[in-house]
Amino acid sequence: MFKQNVLFSLILVFVMVSMMFSLSACQSSLRESPEEKKAKDELTSYMIALEGTSEGSLEERELLEKIISLGHIIKVFPNSPDAVLEYEGRAEAAIKGATSPADFLAGAEEYKKAVRLVPWSSANYYNLGLVLEKGENLSDAIAYYKLYLLAAPDAEDAVEIKKKIAGLEYEMTKIAQEKAAKEAQKKANEEFAYRLRGIWAPPEAKATYEGRNVSMKSFCRMRVEVSGNEVRATCIGVPAVTEDMRQTWYGNANVPFIDAKIVDAQGTSARLVGTKTSVAYDYQGAWASGSDNYNVKIVLDGYGYQFLEVYDNGTEVKWIQE
Repeated sequence: MFKQNVLFSLILVFVMVSMMFSLSACQSSLRESPEEKKAKDELTSYMIALEGTSEGSLEERELLEKIISLGHIIKVFPNSPDAVLEYEGRAEAAIKGATSPADFLAGAEEYKKAVRLVPWSSANYYNLGLVLEKGENLSDAIAYYKLYLLAAPDAEDAVEIKKKIAGLEYEMTKIAQEKAAKEAQKKANEEFAYRLRGIWAPPEAKATYEGRNVSMKSFCRMRVEVSGNEVRATCIGVPAVTEDMRQTWYGNANVPFIDAKIVDAQGTSARLVGTKTSVAYDYQGAWASGSDNYNVKIVLDGYGYQFLEVYDNGTEVKWIQE
């Protein structure tokens, strides 16, 4: 059934083009030359082939160029079917009420249908270029502007369109460069974040309680997990403190410590800013509460990376990756 429908469609196109030629031939008083007759036969063949191509495909583009190239041979092209006016009217309605690039692209789809019916006409190639440009599809806009110049090489606005094409190509190059830079930055951020995975802890610290110096391993160890450029560092408590003192986190032993994104690892450093976390200390059965303010900076250098805790007075303490 599908093959029969395709065959019927091709026959219909052949008959339609033949009838269009017959009607248009009556309007011409010039005798048809063998060259023109051959060109019209080629046009009929190209139109049938065009029916079987996908919109926007390379095959469609090549056939459009071949049809346009027949313009210097064929003196009178077939009359435009009424459907062309319908598509043009729908396109104009879409553009008139356009408020976004998507609206312009909707209008472009209607113009494309008109082009496939009368691919020898230059007007809708220009319309497509203009509408696609407004729809921010610059590559297709350039393609249709070039088809317009091919169909109307002596157009009054030919110089203007050539400049427009050059400008759009420049803009596309700039966009591509910016996209490449963003991708490079994204990759650098993700690679940097990836290197931070694992368990980190400050070195041994000294704490004073009731006038006594108490040695302790750390206030907090962090498990760093990474997804893309997103870093989540979670406090997992301390491996050991002393026999006298231990530390307890309010609520949950896995209190979230840092949620951040690496956003600038392209240069020499990136930064994570932590939170002020409330803690409680248990010393020989007595409780004392306080808070530790962690402002964590990660420095990337030519030899590797460092994980630094930065105090309010500017002191930096290097953390150790376990």
